[in-house]
Amino acid sequence: MLSTAAGREAGVAVRHARNHAFPTFGPRRIGSITAADLGRFVESLYTTANGKPRAASGIERIMYPARAVFAYALDEGYITRNPARKVANPEPDALGQEPFEGIALTPQQIQAIATECGKKHEHGDLVVWFVALTGVRAGELARVDLADLNTLHRFLTVRGTKSRRSRDRRVDYSSALTTRLQPYLDAHPNATPTAPLFCGRDNNARPDPNRRFDPGTFYKRVFKPAAIKLGLPTVRFHDLRHTAGSWWIEAA
Repeated sequence: MLSTAAGREAGVAVRHARNHAFPTFGPRRIGSITAADLGRFVESLYTTANGKPRAASGIERIMYPARAVFAYALDEGYITRNPARKVANPEPDALGQEPFEGIALTPQQIQAIATECGKKHEHGDLVVWFVALTGVRAGELARVDLADLNTLHRFLTVRGTKSRRSRDRRVDYSSALTTRLQPYLDAHPNATPTAPLFCGRDNNARPDPNRRFDPGTFYKRVFKPAAIKLGLPTVRFHDLRHTAGSWWIEAA
């Protein structure tokens, strides 16, 4: 039997394979997968579903079960060569280079991304502007309720988590955000104070005012395609937070 630690490690490996490798390579015959395919897969792991940079150690853990499958296939004669041997895991220094440094966007770039996001999501443009003007993190955005907005004095209470290091904080926002936000609030389908500011979607991909907004899904299906279409492939959702900080410094 596996020890408790070994069992946990095996469980993590299976979860990584199910969540990452299988959606990409599951439908394909293992002999058709090339080193170039694996290289592109590794590059796709540089950022998380929320658009944040993933640590080199995290990429290595995700690739571990994939490499094990190719090694087993080679030993059993299912393939004649192991393409994973030609694909190295990225070094930490490489992940700290230019594409993963914080990017501050211009108002024109934010407007362009917001417009593109609005074409694929009914409130995608407002989501982009909200983050760019408040600097909230993706996880914080998912927790914002209607009661967290003080529209009279124009500030947002960003609620912390149970962690001792994560406390509530106040974020003042400009009249520019009020102008964009008020029509949305007036028409919000769930006016209860504990309702999420931005709602999620049901199993049929329809807006559901009782579900919380999922920043990861928004990034993958709406924000990232919009950034790529505009020629900004390295822009992450987290860069909206960097943008907010940059604008605050310029306005000080």
